[in-house]
Amino acid sequence: MKIRKKWKCMLTGAIAAATLCVSAWASNVVANASVNVRSAPDNSASIVCVLPKDAQAEKLGTFGNWVEIQYNGKTGYVYNKYVDDQVTATTTVYITASSLNVRSAPSTSASKIGSLTKNAAVQVISTSNGWHAIQYNGTTGYISAEYTTTEKPTSTGFQQRTVYAKAAVTVYSVPKTSGTKLGTLAKGEGVTATASVDGWYTVTYKNSVGFVRTSEMTTTKPAETTPTTTTVYTTAVLNVRAEASSSSTKLGSLAKGTAVETYGLSNGWYEIKFNGKTAYISAQYTTTTKPTTSVTPTSFTDVPSSAWYYTPVQWAVSNNITAGTSATKFSPNASCTRAQAVTFLWNAAGQPKVTGSCKFTDVSSNAWYYQAVLWAVNKGITSGTSATKFSPDAVCTRAEIVTFLWNAEGKLASSGSLKFTDVSSSAWYYGAVRWAVQNKITSGTSATKFSPNASCTRAQAVTFLYNYKK
Repeated sequence: MKIRKKWKCMLTGAIAAATLCVSAWASNVVANASVNVRSAPDNSASIVCVLPKDAQAEKLGTFGNWVEIQYNGKTGYVYNKYVDDQVTATTTVYITASSLNVRSAPSTSASKIGSLTKNAAVQVISTSNGWHAIQYNGTTGYISAEYTTTEKPTSTGFQQRTVYAKAAVTVYSVPKTSGTKLGTLAKGEGVTATASVDGWYTVTYKNSVGFVRTSEMTTTKPAETTPTTTTVYTTAVLNVRAEASSSSTKLGSLAKGTAVETYGLSNGWYEIKFNGKTAYISAQYTTTTKPTTSVTPTSFTDVPSSAWYYTPVQWAVSNNITAGTSATKFSPNASCTRAQAVTFLWNAAGQPKVTGSCKFTDVSSNAWYYQAVLWAVNKGITSGTSATKFSPDAVCTRAEIVTFLWNAEGKLASSGSLKFTDVSSSAWYYGAVRWAVQNKITSGTSATKFSPNASCTRAQAVTFLYNYKK
């Protein structure tokens, strides 16, 4: 009893104030475990009684982390984590005033957190001393019960309707431009209006109440319009991006000379449709002039039309990826060097410019492959054969070329096992080979062999690239 008297002496004013403040809003709590009810908000206070699990008690107030309750005629305190507020049924009321302020507390002197328009339907949590407690924009608010009714307004009032934005329209939390901005309606976007007061519509916006100016809205649904399109033609093999940025995710690529319908140009990027989705291509590698002639097959004497690599070679030459080893020779069976491999990739990417210097001592700044190597290293396609060497004239192996392609694609994940007995799961090129096989870029040199350390021929290199791009 001494402890209870001590607490009453020290906290009489605070607890009384808290109790007076919330007792008018008394509600029930339910015990989520069996809990001791103490004589004061302190673990050392005497136990008044025990509140059994699932038992209900009247909530009288709170003090810090303690809840004051009344149970079986006894008043005491329980720690708040052992009780839950009991959810009670709500009542719907309708606003009768032209505009009714929502307050942060049940008092006309409390701060205003919003307002409701005439005839608006509101769910009431509880009512006391002429004030309704309501849920408003995710928090508890209070409105004067004097300006509400439980009778639903007759149909002679505002008729709920869909209104449409004449242009981009800001949605506010209150019918004032100084209110919090909840979002923006795009031109032509429709929302449901439930009331109209003093030049403002009350609208349902993202499952909440919002307000828009009536002057910026119309009840006329915008006519369906077909966006204006422009046809352009690619002047190189062109990557398709998810966003208007060269660093954005690559969605695919378009061959040189491809006709593309565009839906707008902004900051050097065309908006297009690609596989049913909005995508972007760089305007730098396009033209509005339709190609006048089709690509003429090359006349390499060492590339017969019956060769398995005939189509890839024609594609590579017509897209300026390679020009052959002479005017009449492609040298399909010649080994592809590392310099040639990264240059093929660079040309296929549209020869993007890269700034900076090259760290490799065997790559001269005036070498024909300098920009290609600089780009490949910058893109993470290769890091060289050592910290200071690129080995441009070394033969590119089959493992290296598929790894270059895999790195260029961002090391996309693949699954499953490989049928090749010469590709160990611990090999540095295992992921690249698995990805290449699954994407039908290569099928190996036999049913069970990939030959990772074999030289990659020029025919194989352009075929891998052709299969990767198509």
